[in-house]
Amino acid sequence: MKLPYKISRTLKRYDSNHGRQVMIRIRTRSKKDFEIPVYDTIDGVKFPISIKMENWYNGYAIGGDYHIPLKNLNQLIDSIENKVKYAVFILLQRKIELTRRKILHLTYSGPKFLKKDPERNETDELITKYHEGAFESAEEFLNFISNAADAKYKDLKRELGLYEKNYLLDYWNDFIRDYAPSSYSNSKGAIQKYIEETGDNCIVTRFDDNWLYRYFKYLLKYGYKRENYENPKLQYKASTLSKYLKHMRSFGDYLFEQKIITNQNYKRYKLGK
Repeated sequence: MKLPYKISRTLKRYDSNHGRQVMIRIRTRSKKDFEIPVYDTIDGVKFPISIKMENWYNGYAIGGDYHIPLKNLNQLIDSIENKVKYAVFILLQRKIELTRRKILHLTYSGPKFLKKDPERNETDELITKYHEGAFESAEEFLNFISNAADAKYKDLKRELGLYEKNYLLDYWNDFIRDYAPSSYSNSKGAIQKYIEETGDNCIVTRFDDNWLYRYFKYLLKYGYKRENYENPKLQYKASTLSKYLKHMRSFGDYLFEQKIITNQNYKRYKLGK
């Protein structure tokens, strides 16, 4: 079966002082390209690999001076290409949309908080090292991120398509993108502030009139803060509250139509109730 992508080695178009940077290119059937740079890691710092055009032949360095022997440099390029292939395979296997950031994360297994294992670099048996151990493969790293509860991995989970949607605001961007007018996005800040101040982060399947009662009671009581020393706390106007309730009802309709909630109890709430 023909693969839905083609992976090759290439050099960037433009020269630097050290030559042209080595890239692993992924070309999909839609002719969309993703280019992943080839790095070496020295003392935890990424070092880009660049080769002059006259020293580049058919995907390999054939001359020049580098920080490692020429043989090891070509082995490094081989290694990164194989990791890119594996990252693309894992993403497609899990039916996760290919993006450059996702492929880059899996290839280098999260360069923001992981570093190359100095003890086993030569064999390349371990891709990365974390403060509690090492990952044997990109798949093991992906499983680790999938199961991690720490909030610091939230953005990375979302980038990799692994984030589980449990709460109201997890669905808000989809609601704005697929269902509501873009102007409805203005009320997101008020919801975030309420959740931060009260800790009442509603699980999406429990969205109902009771949560709306608590939310709007808070808005009526505390209003919102404004940078105004004479009157630093102003309550929402009735027109703004009515607008926000309209947004929340539309959000409930979206959740109901998507079968994320099974009833429309949220419609029972009325302002002043």
